[in-house]
Amino acid sequence: MGTGSNPASLVHRCSLIPAIRLRASVAPTRPPCGVVAVEEVPWRDGKRTLTKAHMLFLARWARRLSWKETAEAFRTSWDKVFDAVEHVVTWGLEHRALGQIDAIGVDEIQYSKGHKYLTLVYQIDLDVTRLLWVGKESSGLKS
Repeated sequence: MGTGSNPASLVHRCSLIPAIRLRASVAPTRPPCGVVAVEEVPWRDGKRTLTKAHMLFLARWARRLSWKETAEAFRTSWDKVFDAVEHVVTWGLEHRALGQIDAIGVDEIQYSKGHKYLTLVYQIDLDVTRLLWVGKESSGLKS
């Protein structure tokens, strides 16, 4: 902060949707000398420039379209779509509850030429079907 600057004039900007910018003034605080004060706002996550709502919005569209198409459709970058998907997946993994698993299915799919495979493990209970784990280059028994 330069000499003569006013802390109250600091404004945080974040992308909400492509055509709208959200401006949120953060109340200035007067911490003791040498102490850095950080104020959290509920719609942001760390230093990301996207709001939580915008990340969820982009991640949902990225399930239907390619990440490139999502970025083009909503006038953002591929990196921001990646960041949004990463945020949503990380949140989901941290908050998932596996509970009792009665039945699993294991499958391998080829993802590249030259015998490159992914091993997929699914929960296949009557009321729940979901992907539990993906592993690259399984080193298990070969038949």
